[in-house]
Amino acid sequence: MDRESMAILSSNSFNAYLLAILIFAIGAIVITIVNKILKKKVEELSQQPKFQVVNFAYSIFKKTFFPLIYYGLLIGSLSALSLPEVINKAVEYVGIILLTIAAIRFINQLIDYWFEILQKKKETTAIQIQGLKGLFTVAKVTVWIIGILIAVQNMGYNVSTAIAGLGVTGVAVVFAAQSILNDLFSYFSILFDKPFEPGDFIIIGDMSGTIQHIGVKTTRLTSLTGEQVIISNADLTNSRIKNYKRMIRRRIAYRIGFVYKLKSEQLKEIPDLIKEIINKVPNVTFDRAHFVEYGAYSLNFEIVYYVNSNDYLDYMDAHQAINLEIKRVFDEKGFDFAFPTQTIYNNYEKTPTFQLEGLEKSRT
Repeated sequence: MDRESMAILSSNSFNAYLLAILIFAIGAIVITIVNKILKKKVEELSQQPKFQVVNFAYSIFKKTFFPLIYYGLLIGSLSALSLPEVINKAVEYVGIILLTIAAIRFINQLIDYWFEILQKKKETTAIQIQGLKGLFTVAKVTVWIIGILIAVQNMGYNVSTAIAGLGVTGVAVVFAAQSILNDLFSYFSILFDKPFEPGDFIIIGDMSGTIQHIGVKTTRLTSLTGEQVIISNADLTNSRIKNYKRMIRRRIAYRIGFVYKLKSEQLKEIPDLIKEIINKVPNVTFDRAHFVEYGAYSLNFEIVYYVNSNDYLDYMDAHQAINLEIKRVFDEKGFDFAFPTQTIYNNYEKTPTFQLEGLEKSRT
């Protein structure tokens, strides 16, 4: 500290220093008393479920704005003194730093509170919590970087060059890591939109399998034949996906054909017989059975029913039971099933006989 600054400090009387100390001491006592009263009131209100947010508000206020109150008290006490420019500048910088930290902590506290709310929701899975934690961490770091840059700018330093440099570097990084960023954004899209979860059986294009793990860049599936299939998250979000885990029931529609020799009365009987067969199978809902067309070699009936399960094995068991019972019932009835045949009709007619008379004439 130079002589001029020392002279300014020594120009303050003893009473001025004593007044500054008293202002700060009395103010600190008042703040402490008010804090205790406020804390007790908040504890009483927080016992009621509808006022639990008051406890959170008080926590944010204490962690962020309390230092600013003491800083204001310090400014008030120093107003009784004549201070050199260097101390005034230092006090100003301290205020900028405290205000920046208070703003950053306030925003980050809101981010943490939002994360806690999402974490407590029943529909939020463990994988989503992990993804949200990473996303909110990135957000909090970003808030700190922006806050520090703003504080340095307010202190009189030019940060535009640094920001421009970061911008150019950021653009270069984005272009270089475009594929990685696409997968990362797709990862968050999967977490929030939840098109599938671990344990779901999906089909994507010509690939199918059960979801085992959803990573930041790729998702791993186990196929029906046992091998592991690894697909990038960007490919998944850009594709049409069939999720069989969320299927409530399976719809089955197929046709069977009978021979043409069946009589019309027998054809009328077939839909009722099929309905009776399907209704006897457990966990199956009959929809319809109709005589739909005259085929090339068969009289075709269309059958539609639902298996009230998304499990493929349940579907195959029900389908097999229905097919076996259809075969047994119609064998007993003597209703023959059609198979590819071709009937050729030959029509032989008597060919007329023509007598050819000699047309040659002697030339004279």
